[in-house]
Amino acid sequence: MPKLKGISRILKSDKLKNIVKKIMGFISSHRLLSLLIVGAVVALVVILAIFGRKEVVVVQTQEKRKAPVTINRLEIIVPPGAFPTGKRFLIKEIPRDSERYRRIVERSNFLEEVYEVVPKDGREELALIPLTLRYRIPRKYYLGNDSFNLFLGYMKSDDDVLRRIYGCEMKEDDRGVYIEAKVFHTSIIGFSAGSPKEFVMGIRNMIERPPSYKPPVLIIPGIDGNFVGAIPKTRTNENPQGKNIWEFIFPDRSIWVYRYPLKSTRPKVYTDAAEAFFERNKRDYLIYEAKRLATELKRFPYKFDVVAHGIGGLLIRYAIESDPTVTNVRRVVLVDVPNLGTNLANPVYLNLLYGKSPDALAEIYGTDPDSIRFLVKNALDYLEKVNVFWVDLKPDSDFIHILNSFGLRKDVDYLAISGTTPS
Repeated sequence: MPKLKGISRILKSDKLKNIVKKIMGFISSHRLLSLLIVGAVVALVVILAIFGRKEVVVVQTQEKRKAPVTINRLEIIVPPGAFPTGKRFLIKEIPRDSERYRRIVERSNFLEEVYEVVPKDGREELALIPLTLRYRIPRKYYLGNDSFNLFLGYMKSDDDVLRRIYGCEMKEDDRGVYIEAKVFHTSIIGFSAGSPKEFVMGIRNMIERPPSYKPPVLIIPGIDGNFVGAIPKTRTNENPQGKNIWEFIFPDRSIWVYRYPLKSTRPKVYTDAAEAFFERNKRDYLIYEAKRLATELKRFPYKFDVVAHGIGGLLIRYAIESDPTVTNVRRVVLVDVPNLGTNLANPVYLNLLYGKSPDALAEIYGTDPDSIRFLVKNALDYLEKVNVFWVDLKPDSDFIHILNSFGLRKDVDYLAISGTTPS
């Protein structure tokens, strides 16, 4: 308090008042200088307001232009139509010198600032159209345009575990590097880093066998990473990739895998290429990835038998059915592929259950609360894992309609296991 009183006396002194009058007189006689100074002051006030505030309210916009609301490192966009009625959120930065911040970071391994985004009306609702999050990261964490070890994560409460936000994208603008993600609900949000790894895309060899009359097998996974078949704790210096379940199923064939960033963070080198594609074509990640797969297949002089799971099945179908010049696929086995789409990817249906009382819902639907919790948990887990691909997986999506308009290849044998039968 003594320092503040001293400053107050200085501000009230006649000497300072005379100095201020002289400065104002000089400025008023130099109109251009006056305008420049006023502009600079306004800009400074805006900058301090943006980067100095610890909480801010974001409102669902009704306009087509989706402008972000910023609080320090975090930006959030609530698009029109995301919620049935206008929705307001309070974004709060959790003080870094607080016990709460220490406890959250200890449980989550978050880096830098952590934010809490809560609905002002206290109602937990699932967005019908995903919200966009952008977290601007310090340059020291960025390892280059092909790095994908950074990701956004969330916690439902202070005592929750870290949950990864799948399908993050590394981007950069004139303000620096940031991580972008799509989410259907709000929570405690921060960013974290995994171990740096080499970013590998395309068709890659897993198991090499001597040439035989049987074609190699190409594995195309979906959201279940275990479908690649790697057996844990089997890597050695002689076999750095470790053992694989597919080598026991196909002991006399080479095994290949198609690698693409479905759940992992998409590095800047990938997002730049995707954005260039979207400038010339429809903004559709499944189509983009399917065309990349078609290009990859054409590199190989021999035929493949393909085993694909989930979204991977949609990719191989689109790749070969939209492009008759892909002629080196002999058979396609589709495992749990939503060939006609799935309402698990439709947030409208999940929103009927999300945030509601399990006890009340159990009574309405004639089941038990644990079954309701299990259903909501697994449906939300699926929606989060398919991330930006969700819009293509709905039964009424343009992608599903276009895919099934091509017709099945007559020179390819199809087998559908579980899922829906391709048409």
